[in-house]
Amino acid sequence: MEEIIVTSEPAAETLASETFQLAYGGTDVARGSMSVRELAPALSALDDLIERSNELLNGENSRVELRVLADFEYESFDVNFLLHQVLVDPAAAMLPTLGMLNAKQLLDVVVGTYDKAKGFVSGVAKIYKILHGQKPKEIRNGDIKDTRIIVIGDNNTIVTDVNSAKLYNDDRVRNVLTRTAQPLTRSGYDSMKLKRNNEIIETLQTGDVGTLYLPDVNSGEFTGDGGAPRELWVKVVKPNFEGGRWCFHDGSNKFGADLEDTDFQAKVNRRDQGFYKGDTFLVRLRSIQHHDKNGNLNTRNIVEKVLDQREGPRQQKLLP
Repeated sequence: MEEIIVTSEPAAETLASETFQLAYGGTDVARGSMSVRELAPALSALDDLIERSNELLNGENSRVELRVLADFEYESFDVNFLLHQVLVDPAAAMLPTLGMLNAKQLLDVVVGTYDKAKGFVSGVAKIYKILHGQKPKEIRNGDIKDTRIIVIGDNNTIVTDVNSAKLYNDDRVRNVLTRTAQPLTRSGYDSMKLKRNNEIIETLQTGDVGTLYLPDVNSGEFTGDGGAPRELWVKVVKPNFEGGRWCFHDGSNKFGADLEDTDFQAKVNRRDQGFYKGDTFLVRLRSIQHHDKNGNLNTRNIVEKVLDQREGPRQQKLLP
């Protein structure tokens, strides 16, 4: 997850940037302030939503960075965002066959647009409000080209576009939307508005907030939302030179983790990267909870990136 950056200077608009707003309402924000305990997880979830949406719709063709623009109004709590998109390979990303979405088009799918076509819903946030975050039972092709029909309980259906359906069908996308709206489940908060150019696109209220998705206890499936990665210093207890699971110690406990940093693994294999007893590594670690086939709760740890290395103390020779 990219770091949320707070800036007080208006950012220059480019073809790769787009702004939108998120506004919470309720008695606890009437004076323009909001609890950090409520706001921080919600903003982190919104960042995850944008990043996951870009990953699903644009693959590796672009990276996105969500920035907070410091501009708050009295008697409300509006958070202004700048979504900045960086093309990894500008030439390849512009190929028509890739269907690359720019920053504006990405927000069209995530937040929605001003258009309110009758019988058609576009934007994953709008779908979430209508279905209260329910997991779809089925998604099938619509009668019109490039449309999809989402089916939920009691055979209720809505018609949407291909990209909105793809996002809403993703467990992680629905989970991060639920996390973004979590303040509404607390006393003192009753609404969350998604805006573009300060015009309301959609308003979620307390009754619209769904529940976090958890897999069937017999499926062994990992939860769609693995939470935000964290950085910590660890020592290597047991490496795996063939790739895969390593054993680490965080100063208190030993734990196993799958090493997904292929660059670090390759350097170790080429002997370009060495380490000795006592060395510590700064890693970016993500933990995902899941149920095994017996219903037991387990945690899978993933080292996404090895960020730094520090050599351990070396013994001094007592005699020359």
